Amino acid sequence: MDIADFLTPMGAYISIMEHPFTKDAIEVAVFHEHRVAFYYWALWSTGIEYSTPPISPPPTLVSFDWHEDTAAPNKDEKEELKNLDLEKKGDIAFFSWAKLHPHNDGHILSAAYLNLISDIFLVRKQEPDLHKPFKDMFGNIHKIYSFDNAKDMYNSLKKHIGVDKVYLDIDLDYFTESLDPCGGGSELSLVPTDEIIATLDPQSDLMQFILPRLSGMTIAIEPEFCGGYSSAMSIYHSVEKTMFNGQLLSENNSPSFKV
Repeated sequence: MDIADFLTPMGAYISIMEHPFTKDAIEVAVFHEHRVAFYYWALWSTGIEYSTPPISPPPTLVSFDWHEDTAAPNKDEKEELKNLDLEKKGDIAFFSWAKLHPHNDGHILSAAYLNLISDIFLVRKQEPDLHKPFKDMFGNIHKIYSFDNAKDMYNSLKKHIGVDKVYLDIDLDYFTESLDPCGGGSELSLVPTDEIIATLDPQSDLMQFILPRLSGMTIAIEPEFCGGYSSAMSIYHSVEKTMFNGQLLSENNSPSFKV
C-alpha cells in the first residue's frame, strides 16, 4: 500500500510567517525527535511542498545542539537514501520517522548525502569529532565546521564564501549543562535565561548574519535530554520570547520574527 502523500511526522508542526527581511512566507517547524528536521529540509530544498523550484545550491546548515549529530550513513543506509522518492511527502515523512536512526544523530549527513543541505556549521557541547569533508551521492563535497560557541561560529561564517541561504536548526538541549559525556543524565542543569537571550538575540552579529539569509527554521524539543518535559518547555519559552513576537503555532496571536 502506498504511503499517503498527506502524511507528516507525528508530533511535528509548522508556523508559517513573514520572512523577517524578504517579506516572503517562511516556515518554522517544531517537533520532538531531532531526526524529523530531515523531513523539513527535504521539503524546503526540493520545493515539492509548494511546487517551487529546488533551492540550488542548497542552504548552509547552522545548528545549535548539545550533540554533534554527525553520524554518517553506512553502505546500506546510503542505498536506502538513494531509493527515497523525494517527490513524495509521505515517503519522506515515513523515512524520517522509521528509517533514520532513532538515536537522532544521522539526519544531518543523511540530508547532506542527498544534497539537501550544503556545508554544516555546528555549535555543540559534546567533545568534537575530527570531521573530514563528506562526499554526497552526486560527488559534491560538504564541509563540517564545529565550534565551542556562537561567536567563533559567526567569525567563521562571515568569512565563508557562498553562504547565500541558511537553515537555522536549534535543539533545545543545547541550552543545558551536563557532566554526562552523552548529555542529559541526572547531573543536568539548565543554562540561565540571559545566556539563551544572548545566544539567539536577533540583534546579535550572528543572527543579523543568519536572518536575512534564512530559508527555514527547525526546533527540536527532545525533552529526555533537557531534564524532562517541563524543563524543555522552560527552554522553549525563552527561545520563543527571544526570537519571536507572539506564540508559534498560534492562530489567535500570529507570530513574527523579531529583527
